[in-house]
Amino acid sequence: MLGGLGVLPDGRTCLFARVSSPPADGKANAALIKLLAKTFRLPKTSLDIVSGATDRIKVVAISGDTPDLETVIVAGIAELDAKNVKTKGRGYDGSG
Repeated sequence: MLGGLGVLPDGRTCLFARVSSPPADGKANAALIKLLAKTFRLPKTSLDIVSGATDRIKVVAISGDTPDLETVIVAGIAELDAKNVKTKGRGYDGSG
């Protein structure tokens, strides 16, 4: 489940996500890639965890045509924000 945009204690903006798969054998990472691909309507092959594979905070690289990616991601985040407004922002702090 994606919770929307948030800010980490160090000031970095991030997208909060929660998956139910266990962190063993890369299952949680694979579930995160699948979730992001589905949300942003991108092929899973265009997403790659480049940092934090064994951590809770991850950096995911997205490859593809830059103008198209920007449009897709901005639209996806706007859709998440609209859903979070309806649920009173649940998940922005990573709890929901």
